[in-house]
Amino acid sequence: MSVLYSIIALALYLAFMFSINLFRIRRFEKAIFYQSLLGLAGAVTVCVAFRYVPSFRVSFVDLHWFLILLFVNVFFLGGSEVRFPPFMNRFIVMVSVVFLSPFSEELFFRGVFLKLNGNDIWTNALVFSFLHLFNVIVGFERFSFANLVYRFVVALIFAHSAAVSGSLFPAVLYHTTNNLVAFILMTRRGRNVHNVRGNRRIREEHTDPTSGSIPGEERKESDLEERAGRNGDGGEDQKDSSGGRSDSQS
Repeated sequence: MSVLYSIIALALYLAFMFSINLFRIRRFEKAIFYQSLLGLAGAVTVCVAFRYVPSFRVSFVDLHWFLILLFVNVFFLGGSEVRFPPFMNRFIVMVSVVFLSPFSEELFFRGVFLKLNGNDIWTNALVFSFLHLFNVIVGFERFSFANLVYRFVVALIFAHSAAVSGSLFPAVLYHTTNNLVAFILMTRRGRNVHNVRGNRRIREEHTDPTSGSIPGEERKESDLEERAGRNGDGGEDQKDSSGGRSDSQS
């Protein structure tokens, strides 16, 4: 019976998440923000439906394991493969990705869903990691096997901390920290422009009719041209100086 309840809870939660397609929101940051709100609404609805009352008692269970895994992800795996458009409203996206999404996901996955599965952390981590492959399907991020494994292991830590402590506080704290670090890495200058070029819908919405390019591309291309110009000037100066030396020697 718990398996059936888990499937029903998951289906209800995903129904809220995917209902974002009914609104036809075209702006990138608005779509992310409203989907985060829908995910939170779905998690709360499932909690009410199954009479789950979460606890947020302060606890730091498995903190050392999370910090080790985060260190490995940042310095050895290179962070997430997600790429954000350079013209987005970073504040709205940060609120959505760093705060709303982690809270709603932990409320559902490490809250009511974990309870319905009898604290089965392996199933919880497996479902959580594979559901994030939807980001690859819609083109939000590029597939990376290392990133898939990382999500599975970090979900194990989240689930174990919730199961041992009986509180969602450590899972929410770790998830928020993880997404904050990932957001900082993803929004570094020059890492997100090239991926937007392949997204036809985003290009059509944000292309400047006068220049024919999207914001961020012009800056990057102008920087490349400026660097090329500097290198060219330096090369010419070097040639002139070498030519002058040869003339003086002759």
